[in-house]
Amino acid sequence: MRRKEIAWIVDQNGCHICTSHVRDTNGYPTFCRAEFDGRKHIRIHRYIWVIRFGPIPKGMCICHTCDNRACINPDHLFIGTQADNMRDCEAKGRHPYLGKCGEDHLMAKLTFYEVQKIRKMIGATTQKEIAQMFNVSPMAISDIKRGVRWKSGVAQ
Repeated sequence: MRRKEIAWIVDQNGCHICTSHVRDTNGYPTFCRAEFDGRKHIRIHRYIWVIRFGPIPKGMCICHTCDNRACINPDHLFIGTQADNMRDCEAKGRHPYLGKCGEDHLMAKLTFYEVQKIRKMIGATTQKEIAQMFNVSPMAISDIKRGVRWKSGVAQ
C-alpha cells in the first residue's frame, strides 16, 4: 500500500504548515502509522521529531516554539514535559485562565454577588445545603469559607 506523502507550505514565520493530512479536533495534522508507536493515529509533528531527533521518551511532549499546531517544521519543535509545555504556554500569555479571576474566570460558576450571599449564609445553614442551592460542590463552599477561593471577593 502506497503511503501519502507529507506536504507543506512555508508561511511568513517559517512554519511548515501541513497541507496533505487532516487535522484532529485539536488542530494537529495526523496520519495512520500503526508501526510507528503502536497507535493507529499519530500527530505528524511527533513523527517528524522521531525521524529527525530520535525516540520520544515515555511521558514527554513535543512542543511548538511557534505555537502553531499545524506546523511540522522540526526547527520549531522542542521536547519537554507537560509542565514545561504549560509554563511555555503561560509565558507566552496563551493560557486560557491566565490573569482571569472571579466571575471573569472561564470556569467560574458563581458571581461576585452570589459569593457575598454564600458568605452571609455560612453558619446559618450547612455547607451541603448551600452547595445544593448554588449548584456547586460542598468543597467549593468550604473553600470560600476558608478564603481559598474568592479571597476578598476574587477567585484565587
